[in-house]
Amino acid sequence: MINPVDDGGQGGGGSLPITGRPTGLTAGLGALLLAAGTGAYVVARRRRTRFVA
Repeated sequence: MINPVDDGGQGGGGSLPITGRPTGLTAGLGALLLAAGTGAYVVARRRRTRFVA
């Protein structure tokens, strides 16, 4: 059951609810994954053997 609040239709509260993920955490995780992918690419490229006939 929802309890109705009589605030005269003005909304009350004064601020918006926090509903999203923290942006810094998401950006940091993305940067970490990008760095890990770049590092794996560089390591794989250096370890690749080249066959010269």
